[in-house]
Amino acid sequence: MRRGALDSEEVVILSDGAKWIESAMRKVFAGMRTTCVRDIFPVLERLQDALKEMVTDGPRGGRPRATGSRT
Repeated sequence: MRRGALDSEEVVILSDGAKWIESAMRKVFAGMRTTCVRDIFPVLERLQDALKEMVTDGPRGGRPRATGSRT
């Protein structure tokens, strides 16, 4: 491992939350104290995309949807 990770007391991994990353981390660093920190940026990107779709005609941010009731 680069930079002496296997000689460290604790290993911290930055992840997007994918299960396979945590699983691989536990296998590679078995027996060591490990911490998996979730990177919030991918979550914020997905939230932004969802909000755009809620208030526009699509994911590309088209024209705003009409609000309120039509009579």
